[in-house]
Amino acid sequence: GDCRNLFESSDDPYFPHQPTIGKMVKAALLNDLAPSLGIETSSSYMRHRYSQQGGEFLVAIGPEGGFLGGMAVRPYTKKELRSRRLVIGPYFEIHRLLVRPQFCKLGIASELLCCVEDMYPSHGIIATCPTILMAANVFYKRRGFVIHREQPMRSLVMRTFLKSRP
Repeated sequence: GDCRNLFESSDDPYFPHQPTIGKMVKAALLNDLAPSLGIETSSSYMRHRYSQQGGEFLVAIGPEGGFLGGMAVRPYTKKELRSRRLVIGPYFEIHRLLVRPQFCKLGIASELLCCVEDMYPSHGIIATCPTILMAANVFYKRRGFVIHREQPMRSLVMRTFLKSRP
């Protein structure tokens, strides 16, 4: 339930004046959290959902067993690579990167990203987030991502970051 509660409330403090994001986040989480399976199985379902796509759902667990944060990744398809004008691949895309607010700035997101980089050393990484999410934008820049493109989406601008790998 800890995982589900954190992800379901993740948009609340950030987007009170951005209903577009609220709708987008809730629609995505409806698929990811499988409400019909119940609260206790939601993180297992996310792991299953992303592994079926060739990806992973990673979680950071504290010393007392509490959920500190998580990140899902999945491979980009050839069609997606073409649509984003990426001719060199392969890439994994980050989804649902989230750390509990009280554990932000402790390196948890960086550790989750390092796990992905270690698991897929020959893959580039893609991340997309709204430009108004300053912490996420700063995080990706500090971790060596470059801005690939920005795309207006109603009242928002979505920024896509890339991190190429050798």
